[in-house]
Amino acid sequence: MINYYFEFSDTVAEKMDINKYVTRRLILNWQNIYRNGYNLGHMANRVWCEDEASVCFVKNRFAHADDVDMKEFMWIKLKL
Repeated sequence: MINYYFEFSDTVAEKMDINKYVTRRLILNWQNIYRNGYNLGHMANRVWCEDEASVCFVKNRFAHADDVDMKEFMWIKLKL
């Protein structure tokens, strides 16, 4: 099972009428997930992929490092 976690800016979340953090359990490619006609992967600032063994960034718009801060990630999961 693979879960994707999306983080949106406040402006995008308001425009799309969704929470700042959204999770989706996916079988398909993360790029094919849409809400209200918008591609969630495209609109998100950050996207994490969590499988049974690890967590990694699929997208991180503002950071140069691909290392996931697990403490921050767990806080995001708790918010959902």
